[in-house]
This record gives sequence, C-alpha cells and structure tokens, in this order.
Amino acid sequence: MTARKIPFRELRCEIVRNGLFAKDLANMIHISAAEMSKKLTGKRPWTMWEIYAVIDALHLDPAKISFYWPVEDVRMCG
Repeated sequence: MTARKIPFRELRCEIVRNGLFAKDLANMIHISAAEMSKKLTGKRPWTMWEIYAVIDALHLDPAKISFYWPVEDVRMCG
C-alpha cells in the first residue's frame, strides 16, 4: 500500500502550528472558506497575491515559497 499524497502538506501543518483552521486563514486573506479548501486540495490555483498574503499572515519566510507551494502541488492557470 502506498501513502496518499497530501497537497500543500507543509502549508497545512503551518496553519495548524499557528493555532488556526483553514477557514481562519481564509478570513485573514479575504477569501471564502470554500475557496481556501479548493486551493488546499489543489483544485484551484493560487495567485501570487494570495501566496504573499499567506506568507504575511503566517509569518513565513518568503524564500521558502517552493517549500510551502511545491511545484507538483501547484495547478497552473489556463
């Protein structure tokens, strides 16, 4: 049995480490909880604005964008 890949795993862990739920982070960056859910499951792409808003809200290191948003989890527009 192979382990199931969890999209944006490290970002999800960081949300929890900050004592938040995904809906709390959604409110902090001014998107709906439903939209946040779609982004965290890889069903909707992240905008750069949203990524930097999350970095700011969670006090993450901007140099680690590829750690929290790994290329295999990022859905491209178009």
